[in-house]
Amino acid sequence: MLIAIDYDGTISADIETFKEVIRVFQLFGHEVICVTYRSNEAGRDNSDMDWLKDFIDNIYFTDRVAKKKHLSEDCHLIPDIWIEDYPENILFDLEDLPG
Repeated sequence: MLIAIDYDGTISADIETFKEVIRVFQLFGHEVICVTYRSNEAGRDNSDMDWLKDFIDNIYFTDRVAKKKHLSEDCHLIPDIWIEDYPENILFDLEDLPG
């Protein structure tokens, strides 16, 4: 399975627990990726995520584009499971968020 986990408000809410969760998923042969609404443009400081490179299979920065759209159209990936504290980010671009 491909498991996509959000960073801000999800992994960052309890880093030690998510380190273990990621390890268990990988132990059972699952690919675990981080998908964040953040941008990875030059000059953006994402250094708080540097530790994650040692725990996760890949990190995808969507630059405020709907996560599902970014992964499917730009990366040709379709996660089997999403772990996300704000599910609207999976389906909506920032400018199109409801409410």
